[in-house]
Amino acid sequence: MTKRIEEILAPKPEARPRTHAYFIAGKAHEDLPKPNEKKP
Repeated sequence: MTKRIEEILAPKPEARPRTHAYFIAGKAHEDLPKPNEKKP
């Protein structure tokens, strides 16, 4: 029995969720990673 590709793959959602990042300056946030920051 063969299945069509539409039957195998899940449909894509219409909305495209996005991730937003921002930086908060202040002593309470000094040790938190910044957007796009890579720590060893």
